Amino acid sequence: MGDRMAKRRRIQPSQAVECDSDSGELNHATSSPLSREALYTELHSEAIPHDTLVALQLLVNQFPPAAKACVAPFALRSQLYSLVNDRTCVDRQLDELRTGRQVKVLKLPASTDEYAYMFALDYCAMVQAAKQKHQAAKGLVPELKVFEWLTDRVAPAYTKTTIQHAELLQLLGTDTSRGICDAVTEAQVSLLLHAGLLMRDMQDADLYLFSMAGAGPVVKSLLKQRKEFVMGLRRKRYPEVFMRELEKRKPIASALVDQRFLIRDLIGTNTLTQQETTSGPLLRLTSKH
Repeated sequence: MGDRMAKRRRIQPSQAVECDSDSGELNHATSSPLSREALYTELHSEAIPHDTLVALQLLVNQFPPAAKACVAPFALRSQLYSLVNDRTCVDRQLDELRTGRQVKVLKLPASTDEYAYMFALDYCAMVQAAKQKHQAAKGLVPELKVFEWLTDRVAPAYTKTTIQHAELLQLLGTDTSRGICDAVTEAQVSLLLHAGLLMRDMQDADLYLFSMAGAGPVVKSLLKQRKEFVMGLRRKRYPEVFMRELEKRKPIASALVDQRFLIRDLIGTNTLTQQETTSGPLLRLTSKH
């Protein structure tokens, strides 16, 4: 009986996991609960330490300011891999966060198979900002209701990364809480496409992918910086660089993502390996690159 009671006992918020924002490491420490920033989440009948949620919060908190001017904060799976050693655990917990409606998975524009992970509240704020942008340009028009329908009707009921055209129209037009059905026009769907909140699938014209408004310039900058960083290491006799050398470099004025964002991405994609030395962390280009 005692064992069963102990098994059911909840882990208290004071036992949450704390992030070291400077080093990027995950530490177990005392912390008070914080709405969206809470470092524990209950995904099953028992509360568990959720390292992926902690890492995601850290990445969102450290999202590059230049990029934040374009798009709502998000993280890449590769960056989460760089912070949490167990990649299988990351994959499983990301799926739990998605199905639990705590995180929205969004397609990156100009990228073949990469997705961004964004907190649900940030996603709703992004949609609202897109609505305000279109309202400023076109005034208060009936079509703008579709932005609220996306956050109030589609997001709570649908957690997949893609959606068929017919199902999208059904969810947008149905308010289950009040038993109301609204007519959804193709012009309203086009408005979501134009805002960057939806993308058409290249293989199926009736399939949409959920995406991020304003992400284009950030993704373009990231792809360019990835290429330039790798090419720079290839030109060296030894394709490696100390972290302290990178910290001394002046940031590129046109870059929308900073070195920290980039390095975590490259480590998580196995483009770089990180080795601790007496002179500090050493980044080395992997042989396959």
